Amino acid sequence: MSLISLRSAVLVLFLSLSLLRLPARVRPLTLLVCSLLFFAVSPELLALHALHTALTLVLAFLIRRFRSARRPLLAVGILAHSLAFVWLRGRGGFSYAALIHIGFLLDADLSAPLTGLQESAAALTWFPVLQEGPILDARRFANQLSQPEPLSWERGSLAVLRIVAGLVKKLVVADRMAAFVDAAYSAPQTCTTGALWLAMLVYAVQIYMDFSGCMDVVLGVCALAGFDLPENFRRPYLADSCSEYWRRWHITMGSWFRHRVFYPLAASLPMLKLAGRLDRAVRSPLGAGMAAAVPMLLTWTLVGLWHGFASHYALWGLLNGFLILMESFRLSIGSHWPKAARIARTFLALCLIRVLFRADSLKSAGQFYVGLFRPQGGALPLDAPLPGFLVAVLFALFFFALELHEEREGKPEIGVSAALTLTALGIACVMIFGCYGPGYSPTEFFYNRF
Repeated sequence: MSLISLRSAVLVLFLSLSLLRLPARVRPLTLLVCSLLFFAVSPELLALHALHTALTLVLAFLIRRFRSARRPLLAVGILAHSLAFVWLRGRGGFSYAALIHIGFLLDADLSAPLTGLQESAAALTWFPVLQEGPILDARRFANQLSQPEPLSWERGSLAVLRIVAGLVKKLVVADRMAAFVDAAYSAPQTCTTGALWLAMLVYAVQIYMDFSGCMDVVLGVCALAGFDLPENFRRPYLADSCSEYWRRWHITMGSWFRHRVFYPLAASLPMLKLAGRLDRAVRSPLGAGMAAAVPMLLTWTLVGLWHGFASHYALWGLLNGFLILMESFRLSIGSHWPKAARIARTFLALCLIRVLFRADSLKSAGQFYVGLFRPQGGALPLDAPLPGFLVAVLFALFFFALELHEEREGKPEIGVSAALTLTALGIACVMIFGCYGPGYSPTEFFYNRF
């Protein structure tokens, strides 16, 4: 089940054409049917998503109807979706669905009116975002369903261009780099120290091209259907601090955990009491900062565990939180360095931490770190043909050059004719340089496993 499939292409084409003519009252039902058809590849997943959504809608109704019982109802909903996440993590988008559904229930406790049943069900099951995000505010998305943007030539051409750009990132860059990265991480003790450093840096490119490529496909698909979704990336490798990086990378996930976990924890009575005690004991702003460290580190540990229930994921999240805390305490080294040096420092620090994210276990990560910092002999694991790897590097440099230009000059205006020309060139690049054909299955983006 993948966005890069004939099933997805047919559903998107049908959806885009039908929304142009269908009355507003049946558009949400059309989206819901398309999502159910997408998940119908597995009757089990279809049933689970239907039950998941039904539970959320029933609980949201009860929360609004019985205000005195909202806290226990919220607790039931959060517990149920958390258990579903634990049981079904990595299958059929339930990791993303859990956050979207829990957010919907938390919003149901607010005073704003709920959207209609069909709109809510369509927003909670919208299949493109359940692959790798972005993590929707389901209520805001549901409000768009009755009035999608009309599909003009300009909007359609830019949407198709974005989809094709995402396919180039995935099939030409990420998947051609994956063989080298996989080989290095599967047996780090057999690789040279130089090969491990190269694999660590190449993995940063691979995961970004894979993840941002998926977001390009998802947002392009939604634009064709008439919907504007929040951006999930904003040139993250140009960040000059860890905190800024996480405002640019997986933006919707960071926003979800910041508003749903960190702020409530920081404002909770135990944390406020702790802050008061530390403030009286230390008698400096450092006391309040130390109190903020507790919800910060707890939140980032949860971010790590959301990616997987393993010690290396928890440690990866904890280290990210620790770096952000260092910056908040003004302990970051080189704060007066030139911006380019700060960007390089941030990129290197995040690459080193990301070894924990990519490794299969804490033991494997430890072996990788030993190879990085203790010179060792071995091989350069280039299982894929070298020309294909070099092509991937060249395309990656091209995309990063575009991002650097956009960072400095802003997003360029692209007309319909230019968009169609670039789309044709992108399709040609995929056909000539992309990974596909016998023996290759583009069924899973990297983040679809979480």
